[in-house]
Amino acid sequence: MRMRKSLLVDIIIILIITLVSSLIIFNNLGTSTVKDWDEARYGESALEILKTNNWIVMKYAGEPSLAKPPLGIWLIAISFSLFGINEFALRFFSALAGVLTIIIVYLFGKEISNRYVGIFSATILITIQGFIGFHSARSGDLDSLVTFFITLSLFLFYKYTKTKNTKLLIGTGIAIGLGFLTKSIVGLFPILIIGICIIHQNSLKEYLNKKTLYSALAFLLIVLPWYTLCFFKESNYYKRLYTFLNEIIRGPTPPKWSIDPFYYLQVLASNFDFLLLAILITSFVFLLYLAIKKKKYASFLIIWILTIIIIFSLAKNKTFWYIIPLYPPLCIITALGFEKAKKIFKLNRMTILIIFILILLLPFIKIINYTNQNQINPVHNSIKSLNKDLEKINSTIYFKHLDIYDNNKQSTFFYLNAYSKARISSYTNFSEINTKKGEYVISFDNKTTNILNNKTDYELELTKKDLYLFKKLS
Repeated sequence: MRMRKSLLVDIIIILIITLVSSLIIFNNLGTSTVKDWDEARYGESALEILKTNNWIVMKYAGEPSLAKPPLGIWLIAISFSLFGINEFALRFFSALAGVLTIIIVYLFGKEISNRYVGIFSATILITIQGFIGFHSARSGDLDSLVTFFITLSLFLFYKYTKTKNTKLLIGTGIAIGLGFLTKSIVGLFPILIIGICIIHQNSLKEYLNKKTLYSALAFLLIVLPWYTLCFFKESNYYKRLYTFLNEIIRGPTPPKWSIDPFYYLQVLASNFDFLLLAILITSFVFLLYLAIKKKKYASFLIIWILTIIIIFSLAKNKTFWYIIPLYPPLCIITALGFEKAKKIFKLNRMTILIIFILILLLPFIKIINYTNQNQINPVHNSIKSLNKDLEKINSTIYFKHLDIYDNNKQSTFFYLNAYSKARISSYTNFSEINTKKGEYVISFDNKTTNILNNKTDYELELTKKDLYLFKKLS
């Protein structure tokens, strides 16, 4: 009866967490237009799956795209099939992964300490803009999905260390494999984190057994089929893959983003409200002390955090979304800080709960306001409004790559491909292209529009606010 009651309480808490996190993450999810680079590229690759029915070799603009493995793109393609080709569908599985990560964080916090720590951990994570916002849960990028698999794999392994249940270790291998199929090398971070934890606890001999072998086999069964199929489906795949991996190892030059070695500490600090940050820092220092004393849960969390932050801090290129997998353990550590404060100051549970609510009130208001904001690209809105007309065009459509609309090359390419059966091609200068009779040129700027208006062999067919569509007559 006690176990049933405990399970019922957990189910109720998980349902509440799911409801609250979904209301925030899914709020206006499909309102903002698609952003350039990663989100648009993944959406375009998913479109190419649906157009070519090739689910093996991911492509962009008709060419094999080796930037990421296929799982995230497969999910976007499935979402397009279910919900139609739109912004909500592009971001659906990323948002779902965000909600699932919050649930895992609740279970993780509960496993480490108690149910209150789990609730506090999950609630804090809901308020973190770096986890909810751009390039994460509310974006069609892959970082939310890989964060879910990293968090899930580490949670399953942590539970295994306490229960020695073989299924949990096999589940760890499966989750790591799915993370690798989502974002390649980043998905392998749990292996490094787990390895360091094992060495730190002097428990290497415990894992030289069949259970570990089963986990490794589960990982390979997830990963190898796709790479094997790619080999048979695309003759130059491994040559292209070798080139891509070489670029990763060498790193692009010059550095593309921040090179400040303390950049990530600044990013993390900016995502926590002042009082939460103070509790996080205090709790982190205390857990660092416990980790040195080889307290298992403390070692696990500290190694998780330090492994990711040190590796990315040493990398040439730095950008804020690389460290999204750090927010789950940081929120758990912050929640543990509340629990420690309760014991030190001998506060009852109701008092600490009221303090927690008061501290989280402002971050909650901020995150709700953030999700109510819409970022609309006028060019993309114009393309969307002409979708029925674009569906009828079968000839090549050329569009100019502009910098004034958020470097709109990838996102504009996605929208045009979403609504048109035509071949889409971009250009920088009008003089670069050699259009043929019946082909089209889309203009978003006055200079190109004036040039086309003055040419007798072009006719203006459609116009919508910032968009002008010209057809080549001869």
